[in-house]
Amino acid sequence: MKIKYKITESSISTLEKFPYLKSVYRLPELGTYDERELTRLLENSHYSHIYRIIEQLDKYGEFCGEIFEKIISCNDTLNLSRFLAEFWLFIYLYDIHKSKVTPVHTDNQLKKPDIKLKLDKFEIRIEIYTPMDSYAFQTFTTLLFSKLKNLSSSKGFEVTINSKAEHFYYTHDFPDFRIVYSWLDDFENNFSTWLGNVKPGDSKEIVGPADSLTLHILFNKITDNPEIRFIIWGHATYSSDTKLYFEIDDPEKFAKTEWGVKIKDKLTKQQAGESKSEIIRILMINFSMADTTDILFFNDLRYYSRLEKNIKYLVADIKPYPPYDLVIPCELGPEKGFVKPVNISEFDDNLIADILKESGLDKTIKEIPMASKEETEQFWDAIINSTKNSAT
Repeated sequence: MKIKYKITESSISTLEKFPYLKSVYRLPELGTYDERELTRLLENSHYSHIYRIIEQLDKYGEFCGEIFEKIISCNDTLNLSRFLAEFWLFIYLYDIHKSKVTPVHTDNQLKKPDIKLKLDKFEIRIEIYTPMDSYAFQTFTTLLFSKLKNLSSSKGFEVTINSKAEHFYYTHDFPDFRIVYSWLDDFENNFSTWLGNVKPGDSKEIVGPADSLTLHILFNKITDNPEIRFIIWGHATYSSDTKLYFEIDDPEKFAKTEWGVKIKDKLTKQQAGESKSEIIRILMINFSMADTTDILFFNDLRYYSRLEKNIKYLVADIKPYPPYDLVIPCELGPEKGFVKPVNISEFDDNLIADILKESGLDKTIKEIPMASKEETEQFWDAIINSTKNSAT
């Protein structure tokens, strides 16, 4: 399944502003289509967060090696998010250490991490893992909107899509994500057909990728201007709150959950190689694509102690050698931060703390700002006074 993005003056003019990107990235001709995700970013550069990504790719791209190459050739939205996580961590370390940090070239025949950092006495090898909660469900909710927005059609439209589910846990009914991809392709074809026959006010009701999910599609407006694509998309619920998995105070039970299975599978691949006295091997578990508001809950001793027990339980029977020295939950984006590491090595905790400080991997996660009681009262007083003044 691929989504095609139409080349407009927007992407062409945006690319002109970034000399390094322009030198390595070729856009097809105006009016044609492109499947690469960087083209989507160029077409939507008016969003500040997207413009920032493009700026950073232009600034650091020549230093990022294969990480950059994966980003500019990527044609899958969710994979792009994973590659960007590697990029954000790389440029963070590059700003601190310059050429001491290097991206690792992929070799399908060998187990390799994503990034290496050379310190005075140690080499740090980092593998980044960006799991999701319910992959097929999150694939569906992410790509349905994008499919319609980039529909190849001579018609414009305004639609409202609502969803209803038979039960609260319907997200777990979703089939394999490849089946979801196929469903989205069929939906795209059907929607194009509907546009030729519907009129404003018409509606359609169809079964979603999961049989327990029904979509109600209301066609509010149909136009001959294909540039008009207004979509109101309300899905019934999120897949879960990731925090719930870490409320399980039993490592054996956690190991059987979605997150337990995923983390165990990643650990088993042992991508940072064998344990050595001068090498620190780190698995970064990036929570940026998880269904949770933040991972500050790991700063709570209850949750951290459970995390520590869970990780040590998962690695206990992995052979031929312990898969990593440290496991660090983190958030990797324009803002980034790291949780206290779970040490599963023979290295002393104090030595690990010193190494993480030297590397910059001790940066704490930025807390969501909370208004004080006084600020909250002032806010509501201002609203009340504004309302009174409007009434008079």
